[in-house]
Amino acid sequence: MAQTQFISSRSEDVDPRPLTNQSVPAKSLFAYAVFSIAFAFTAAMVFGVI
Repeated sequence: MAQTQFISSRSEDVDPRPLTNQSVPAKSLFAYAVFSIAFAFTAAMVFGVI
């Protein structure tokens, strides 16, 4: 639930204004990296099983 809220809030945040390193806190980048790694790992498991 927290991840979907994070994704939806980030998509609303990113669209109106340009994304720069100064405007993005390190915590958001770390959370995005963890989420993308977890998603890639899950996709690899699913495709490996299928």
